[in-house]
Amino acid sequence: MSVEKNTMRILFVNADKADQFALSVILKKAHLSIEVLGCDCIEKAQEILEKDANLFDVVLVDQAIEGQSGLALCKDLLARRLSIPMVFLAEAGSESAAVEALKVGVDDYIVKGLGEKYTALLPYTIEALVKKRRASRLASDLDASLQKERNALGDLQAADMIDKRRLTDRLEIAEKVIETTFEGVMVTDQNGVITYVNPAFSEITGYPYKELIGRKPNILKSFLHDQDFYKKMWQSLIGTGQWQGEIWNRRKSGEIYPARLNISAIGDRKQRLRQYVSVYYDITDIKQSEMEINYKAHHDALTGLPNRLLFYDRLNHTISRAKRNNNIFALLFIDLDDFKNINNSLGHPVGDLLLKEVALRLKACARRGDTVSRLGGDEFAIILDRIARAPEAADFSRRVVEALSQPFCYREERLYSSVSLGISLYPEDGETGECLLKNADTAMYHAKDMGKNNYHFFTESLNERLRNRIDLENALRKAILGTEMEAYYQPIYSLESSHVVGMEALVRWRQAGDKVILPADFIPLAEEKGFIVDIDKLMIQKACAFIKKIKTSARATLPQPQNISVNLSAVDFGSINLYKHLTETVEAFGLQPDNIGVEITESALIGDIESAIVNLKKLRDKGFSVSIDDFGMGYSSLNYLARLPINILKIDRSFITDLPSDKSNNAIAKAIVFMAHEMNIKVVAEGVETEAQLDFLRSIGCDQIQGFIYSLPLPENQIEELLINSHTMNTLHPSKTIS
Repeated sequence: MSVEKNTMRILFVNADKADQFALSVILKKAHLSIEVLGCDCIEKAQEILEKDANLFDVVLVDQAIEGQSGLALCKDLLARRLSIPMVFLAEAGSESAAVEALKVGVDDYIVKGLGEKYTALLPYTIEALVKKRRASRLASDLDASLQKERNALGDLQAADMIDKRRLTDRLEIAEKVIETTFEGVMVTDQNGVITYVNPAFSEITGYPYKELIGRKPNILKSFLHDQDFYKKMWQSLIGTGQWQGEIWNRRKSGEIYPARLNISAIGDRKQRLRQYVSVYYDITDIKQSEMEINYKAHHDALTGLPNRLLFYDRLNHTISRAKRNNNIFALLFIDLDDFKNINNSLGHPVGDLLLKEVALRLKACARRGDTVSRLGGDEFAIILDRIARAPEAADFSRRVVEALSQPFCYREERLYSSVSLGISLYPEDGETGECLLKNADTAMYHAKDMGKNNYHFFTESLNERLRNRIDLENALRKAILGTEMEAYYQPIYSLESSHVVGMEALVRWRQAGDKVILPADFIPLAEEKGFIVDIDKLMIQKACAFIKKIKTSARATLPQPQNISVNLSAVDFGSINLYKHLTETVEAFGLQPDNIGVEITESALIGDIESAIVNLKKLRDKGFSVSIDDFGMGYSSLNYLARLPINILKIDRSFITDLPSDKSNNAIAKAIVFMAHEMNIKVVAEGVETEAQLDFLRSIGCDQIQGFIYSLPLPENQIEELLINSHTMNTLHPSKTIS
């Protein structure tokens, strides 16, 4: 490598050519004379530096090098004692790697991807290290040269004035270099009295030249180091003639600052001590960056609370102390109820503001010495240290629930949230951090099952319930992928024609041994885990296949129901392209949209009513029938009924059960039928079980019925038999029910 003397020579160990080019651009923009040699693997870098490390001023090492660790290269070069500065480039988000690099001994680090900060910090850091190394080299060369000249003068007392002048010139050059370097340089005599400081030293310490000459270096003492620190420093100076390390000093202003210090003992020709030379480098910025990186690595960026990493560290420390002192403490696992709804309806920025406010309220509830942590998402944890008994944890949890139940103000709106909180106790509920957190999590889920906005202690029965839940979840995964999910069909009858006019497809889970699990026992879990999307897709396919079968069978000439409705979850609207999926599936089976209907509960629509209206309108316009199931059980029935693009309204069975004896339900049923007909919507009554109910519904003009009075939900083979019997009877007759 042939470069000019003042050109900075950099070995950049990085496999990405684009990064190497970007480095050159950044350094040139900083008006630095540089020459960069790129190297794409550790082995090549080791070979180059082993051959001649003095060719380069700085080695710049990227964190990842073609699947290898840049940190490993740093450790190797340090082990080889190659005297060359190293800068470690850490990936954004991997600040812990930068801290580790500093620990193993690299000179500096920079976090990539910090925009303007990165482009400014990179040339500054490299230039500082290059100047430092060159100043150190120059000082070393100068010292050797001076010694050589002294020897020459001692041997040649009669040397002519030309040789003396040459020596004087060289000394003047050395003095000029020391005067202009940005490193602080201090010279003391053998007794430690300051005889010289350069301008940089005065700038770093704040002491003018005149105030330092004749004083001792203890004028800079910060009193942060003990006597043992200085004892070891002097032992090194006396034993080896050198000491280097980090030291905390005090400026004239009183400010304490960190510095890297290199002290060398200087002797004469006869190796008699004459003076000490100290070179200072202010590392305040480096220490500040190190602290920032360490803070970011252990704290949540949004709330400033300890993150999961720091939480586990403090939890393990609390366990050790409690075990040593025979104390108990509580671990609280906290989850915001329905936080996803806030993100979906108001946006993530509002959700972030809510999380910040939650963090503030939790910290306000906590005592001094407790740890409040954000584990991720809307999950928080609190280490309630040193409690005397379990009721203290209950009292604290009650305060947390009350504090987070208060409204949050956003602009001119009030947002309401709540939390479910689980409690585990050490050592009763576990002696490890993982066990305590798992059990508190289990207790939290039980608090949710009990209605949310509550707290619950962990018990072994909850653990058993959790194991059963996990077993059910695993079995459900396999069932969806296998053949255990079956479609049952319940007919819908016309009160006018006495014929079956449609069917509702209902999922059943048939396990090995013909055990049938009803939807109420697994649908909530499927919705929570997101399995419901796959189940609903499967039911759409089964419904299409069945209606195609009965339309193309030998009995196709018989009057057959032309429509099968499939229940959909609110999750489907956000997880699949409902319109596209339904259209493509129907076309794949050679059917028409009016052969398939969709049913969705009113309460499921309320989460995102505007999106639901858009999706349902597209379906209805395409020709799919749209039904609102369990009508009357939601929260905004009358507000949104007129806007919802629906064909059919199904009265919930809870309003049918006490007909016709219950006057209130009579009035509700009449009102629903009247209102629906006024809006040109058909009405289906669900859960019809008696002839009295049947007669009443016919009298108020209900269009269709569905219930056990005529048929339970049946598998394919039995529903086909029912359709034949229904055609033969050509009338509604309870006694002909197939069950």
